[in-house]
Formats: sequence, C-alpha cells, structure tokens
Amino acid sequence: MTEVTPHGLPLTADQVTGWLAAAVAVALALVGLDVSAPVAATAAAPSVAAIERPTPPDPPPALVGALPTVEEQVATYEVASGDTLSAIAAAMGVSVDVLLDANGLDAPDTLELGRVLVIPPPPAAE
Repeated sequence: MTEVTPHGLPLTADQVTGWLAAAVAVALALVGLDVSAPVAATAAAPSVAAIERPTPPDPPPALVGALPTVEEQVATYEVASGDTLSAIAAAMGVSVDVLLDANGLDAPDTLELGRVLVIPPPPAAE
C-alpha cells in the first residue's frame, strides 16, 4: 500500500517504518543511548538497593566556615533613652514589623529602657 505525504511524495508503509526507526535511533543516540547493542528480553532491572548513589563532594576548604551561621548574623541592641523602634529598625536595615516579630512585641511603643532587642539580619538584596 502506498501512502502520500503532505508534500505529495508517495511512500510505502515499509519506508515510513524505516524512516521512523532511523529517527528514533538518531534521537536515542543524541541522548547517549547505544541502540546497536541488543537488549536481553530477560534482563532484570537492578533493585533500588543495588543502584550506586554518588557521594556528594566535600566543599572546598576555602568555603568551610566562610559563610556566617544564622546565629552569627543575628545582632542585639540595648534600648537607650530616646530610642524609637522605627529609628532602631532604620539604623539596622530591617523593618519595624521584623523587629516586632523577632522580639515578641505587640506595638512599637512598648520599648523599655535597657531591653535587649534581637536584630535579625537584613533581607538579602536581589
């Protein structure tokens, strides 16, 4: 049986099958699969336990300890006379809401003289 392509060229079913098989072989070769080796019909897939998982590499020695921990990034500030939460927030580069949340405060006017505030790190610049 002869089929006609959209371009008007006559093709037989065998030609279509052959071209399709060649296209699949090229596609598989492009992704690195060897299509010339026969696949055994009885070959069992390896169990999940038998698959070797690569061990992640250790970080380069220059990076170990180079980045500060969260604890090292958190600062504290002792409230002095005349301080306002908005002035402290502006000086530390964080919002008033961040200071309220980090210190369990309900309102900005609940500062007490001598209170030590936790100052989270400022947000990362994008």
